Amino acid sequence: MNINIDEKAIEYLKKHNSTAVTIDVIGCSSWGVGEPQPTVSSAEPRKNKEAYKLIKVGDFDVYVKNNITASNDTLLVKYKKVLFSEKLIVEGIVF
Repeated sequence: MNINIDEKAIEYLKKHNSTAVTIDVIGCSSWGVGEPQPTVSSAEPRKNKEAYKLIKVGDFDVYVKNNITASNDTLLVKYKKVLFSEKLIVEGIVF
């Protein structure tokens, strides 16, 4: 699996002194229906590191949950800012 991190996401990670990224999918309930939602955190997994694949991308350690599949075998980590909220998002996960 290939992981690409865009330039703004790299700047965000450096600004927060982070050298690790964790990509996961969590269930999010809405009106009684579970909908999987991708999540990205700028830290190592806190528990159960065996459930993640470690992929080195430049100076960063990217942990990807074992059950995640990517379209075209590539995930893209991007920076997103809405008003005063800044976060990382991931594109390319196949559900």
